[in-house]
This record gives sequence, structure tokens and C-alpha cells, in this order.
Amino acid sequence: YVPQECVLFAGTVRDNIAHRRPEATDDEIIRAATLAGVRLAATLELTETRMALRVPEFVAATPQLSLALGWVVDAERHPRIEITLEGGGDAEGARAAALPFLVDIEEAVLVCDIVRGGRVPHIRVALTGDTVDDLTRLANLFIEGRIEDGRIDLPFIRFDAEGVAGGFRIRDGFLEAEGIQARRNGLSGENGRLRLGLSPQDQPLSLDLALQAELAVLPDLLARMIDDPEFQRELKLVQSIEGRAAGRLRLGGRVPDVTVEVEAGQ
Repeated sequence: YVPQECVLFAGTVRDNIAHRRPEATDDEIIRAATLAGVRLAATLELTETRMALRVPEFVAATPQLSLALGWVVDAERHPRIEITLEGGGDAEGARAAALPFLVDIEEAVLVCDIVRGGRVPHIRVALTGDTVDDLTRLANLFIEGRIEDGRIDLPFIRFDAEGVAGGFRIRDGFLEAEGIQARRNGLSGENGRLRLGLSPQDQPLSLDLALQAELAVLPDLLARMIDDPEFQRELKLVQSIEGRAAGRLRLGGRVPDVTVEVEAGQ
């Protein structure tokens, strides 16, 4: 059975927009409610056992976004429910389009919060299950895409970067990325690989990034990322450091107990 009725909850328009995410800020509410230059085409198929909504064209100018949406509920197949979202645009637009489908998956919301900006020329989201509850499980989520000129923030290791580019995917509960490029205050990295477990109960982390750096910025970066008291005391003994170095940055372990290794090659 597929309900045919639209529901407007008691309260304000703001309350209805934020119904699934009551902690949303006013700015997020405004962005969610504002789409300029929208072009939309859709088809709906209804039978006794099947509902298929397909939106082959959804284009918005602000935020820049071009998507195709599929939503199928079929009682005669497994999995019964399949939601797919495919397209591209700026990161803000892709985030705004994907969040309504992912809001009940805490780990997916975390990924959306990690990506702070940039362009997403291609992204595909697939969410499947036999029940509505299945759609809240991380194991049933697959995301694949690419980011360019992005901004990211990894709060659990106190690391942020801009100019981020590379392919990424979420599958089997892990965020994986390869061919990563990034910049941060005198640092530039390339040819990186990332694997991060998204389950709050177990978050293995592995990052390997070829790095070129102004040596003067390394003490501050390492002080932010490494909590070990003995290391912090030794780091305070470094008065000044100059020049450039090339090497690799490696992170490993499980969040929050992450080890940091910097290997200087030149």
C-alpha cells in the first residue's frame, strides 16, 4: 500500500521543513526552501503492487544542481524499495538534494557535514531495503562520485583542507577515496588514499598522502592532530624551522586513537 495523501503537520512552515531535522539552523531552512530556476519533469506508475516515481530531469540554477531521481516500491521483488539519485552540481546543491533521503542515517549525515563546499560533477546515491526501517541502515547505502575544488573538515583529527579533488564512495559502511589532492596553509598533497569506517562504534581510519610542505607550518599541524602529551612537550622545544620538504603523511588506527606519521623524503 502506497499512501496517496500529502500531510502538513501542525505548526509553522519552518516546523514542517525541519520536521525530520529539528536542529537545522535558520540558514539551512532558507536554503532548503529556496530553489531558483527550477525545471522538472516526472512520471508516476501505480499498480496494486508497484509504485514507480521517476524524475529524469530536475534542474535548479540556485544552488546549481542537475539530477535524475528514481523511487520504486515493488511488493513482488527484493529489495522492495529502491531510491536512486544521480547527477551533479555544486556541493551545497548535492548535499541539499541528498540529505532528505539520508537524514535518518547518522553516519551519512556526518559525511555531508565533512564536505563543506566545492563542485560535485557526478554523484550517484542508491538506498535499498524491504522496509522503511531498512532505509535507515548504513549497510543499505551506496554513494559514488567525485569532488573538485572542495573544502573538507575532519573534526575528529582536527584537520581541514581546501582545493580537494578525487573520487569517493560509501559502501559496506566505509567512506573510501582515491587520487586525493588537497591544500592547507603551506601544504599540498596528491595521490592520496582514504578509508574511514562510518559506524560510531568502530571507526578505523587509514590515510596515505604524498605531501609537499613549508616546514614552518608543520609544528602547528602536528600539534593540532596529535594529542600525546610527551609528543606535545617535545614539539614545544622546536623554536623555528624553515625550508620545504617532500614526503608522505600517514594516519592510522581507530578514531579517536589515531596515529600520525610524517615521512620526509627530501
